[in-house]
Amino acid sequence: MSATDVPPGVTYVHGLVRPTGVRVPREWYVPSDAFGWRAVVMLFGVLVGCVAALPWLVDRWGALAIAPVLPVIGAYVYKLTILMHECCHRTLFRARPANDRVGVACGGFLVTSYDAFCRAHWQHHRHCGTDEDGEESD
Repeated sequence: MSATDVPPGVTYVHGLVRPTGVRVPREWYVPSDAFGWRAVVMLFGVLVGCVAALPWLVDRWGALAIAPVLPVIGAYVYKLTILMHECCHRTLFRARPANDRVGVACGGFLVTSYDAFCRAHWQHHRHCGTDEDGEESD
């Protein structure tokens, strides 16, 4: 995307499309330990609860009973990648070790390397919007 491809009402700044005239309060950018831990507990709680419920659902109502739970599990697995992304940017918690520990836990649950994820993500930021980016954009 280039500055000429941006629809009306937005600006294109450093590879990001932002709404024109919208100011976000500076305190919204400050990492919050309370917000971070609440997000971790809620996300992992729902995900672990859904996965733990699968055998019970199958035993109680049969294999088809898990069908409504599977999209929820998929959505929360995706949310884990968002959590890992915030940890990689060191924006979920104030302290780097907390970000790294939660990022490693997310990576473990996703069966991927947190360090490799961060390296690939920073490579994306270095080359955002270029042919070297490695991420498709449309």
